[in-house]
Amino acid sequence: MSAPTIIAGPAIVTFNSQTYYTESDIVVNFKRDTFAVKTALHGTVDTRLASQMAEITFKPVGALDTVAKYIAYAATQVGQMLIDQTTPKTVVIWGQDGKKMTWASGFISKLPSFELSATKTAIGSMTITCFSSPSTTLTAAAAWNTAASASLADITFDETKIVTGAYAATLGSVFTSLAAEDGFVFEPVISVSMKKVDNFGYVNALLSDLTYAVRFKPVGLTEAQLWAALKLQDTTAIVPGASVTGSDDLVVAAGAVSFTLAKAGIVSAVTQYGLEPLRLGEVAFVNRKTFTSGVMNAPITVAFT
Repeated sequence: MSAPTIIAGPAIVTFNSQTYYTESDIVVNFKRDTFAVKTALHGTVDTRLASQMAEITFKPVGALDTVAKYIAYAATQVGQMLIDQTTPKTVVIWGQDGKKMTWASGFISKLPSFELSATKTAIGSMTITCFSSPSTTLTAAAAWNTAASASLADITFDETKIVTGAYAATLGSVFTSLAAEDGFVFEPVISVSMKKVDNFGYVNALLSDLTYAVRFKPVGLTEAQLWAALKLQDTTAIVPGASVTGSDDLVVAAGAVSFTLAKAGIVSAVTQYGLEPLRLGEVAFVNRKTFTSGVMNAPITVAFT
């Protein structure tokens, strides 16, 4: 009796003219939404398909090379469809073993967070969601994906772009060059509304919201300075109905790499008393979208080398 054939090994992902090398596994999770066919006498007699999709999740290496590769959407795109049904973007998983799987149509459904630290690589996990091709029937041979064999060949990897720097934060005159206990987290968060049609299942997705936040445990502030930055009391107190944001931009930078959260303000803060933790715990900042003559100003600015 011969041993079974097994397949395994790493791969890269290519999407929208970008190549993603990963720190760990690439996971393809194929999901089906179903409905039950029931009778009063027999209970569930069948499970039938309503819609389906594939989610490709991976953690890129921390190469800060192209901003749009990771922050794929702008706040001005809220309300827009994410798949061009005339020319959809394919997603390719290309294995070191020469096996190449191409998914017919995809969009980035989860943006990565950025861990800005001297001791961590910068980029968190992200997800690309795949639907069937919008230009073929569901029963076509390549409606969802195609498999091919091709020796892995890519020359885009550049280890010098993996930046682990001495990041510091500045918020106007409130604080400058502020350190963090274990780095800063810059987090863009999108909300996506899936669109489906009865006879086809999922056909597109709409970007319904895009927000930003920065979280870190400050080092170098006193408790009094933290409460002052929160605008908890006195004449500058933020009262119910008022925005928690301010007029200053929060800038987290290390050399030529910078992340700017425009019109930032603190939404939560933690203080801790004990033998192990430092007194100041995590502080979270959000920001406000502003407009000039009806045109949105940039709510964030991100610069790599």
